[in-house]
Amino acid sequence: MIGAATMELDELKTAWQRLDRQLQQQNQINLHMLRDKKMDKTRKSLRPLFWGHTTQILLGVISIIFGVAVWSKNMDSTPLLTSGLIAHIYGIILIITAAQIMQRIKKLDYSAPVIEIQKQLLGIERAYVNAGWLVGLPWWLLWIPYSLGFAGLAGIDLYAQASSSGWLIWSVATGILGMLLTWLWYRWAQHPGRAERATRIKQAMAGTSLKNARQLLAEIEQFEQDQ
Repeated sequence: MIGAATMELDELKTAWQRLDRQLQQQNQINLHMLRDKKMDKTRKSLRPLFWGHTTQILLGVISIIFGVAVWSKNMDSTPLLTSGLIAHIYGIILIITAAQIMQRIKKLDYSAPVIEIQKQLLGIERAYVNAGWLVGLPWWLLWIPYSLGFAGLAGIDLYAQASSSGWLIWSVATGILGMLLTWLWYRWAQHPGRAERATRIKQAMAGTSLKNARQLLAEIEQFEQDQ
């Protein structure tokens, strides 16, 4: 009787261990399937960001063509020459910043551990926000040389008209003030006591694509911790 009971206990223990291994294997399969599914969604969530920067490169090319058209035809006019060169340089900046972010997205290693992917994504987000400031903040002033350039191509001396009316001085002054206030507001939001506000601002600047990607990676990380 004792021997039979011992054999039954051993068999039960073996069956339990086998069941436990099967359960672990099933959990690993589920984790693998979930990871593949979420990583595919993460990849898709970043596509709008990638193609958006493709559009930015196109805008950069257009800006360069416009700038060359302005400065090459107005070598004798300092305002138009300067306006054309500004548009030309700004177009190059648009292309470089967009290409850098697109390259980061293409190099994202989806086979790496989640925490490593999150670090790579954070690098993309940081580059995206910095590029946003670089190409966005100057528009407080950039619209002026573009306006002068468009008018110049149309045969209108907007600079002379703007100078005589004081419009140019006021436009430049307003632009500088706008840039300063925008930057001061951002710096104010970065104060340690306003960490939550600063986080919301950064997330808003990062856009929907990066927000969705962060959420998907967080879901994978949570599932892995629960296993």
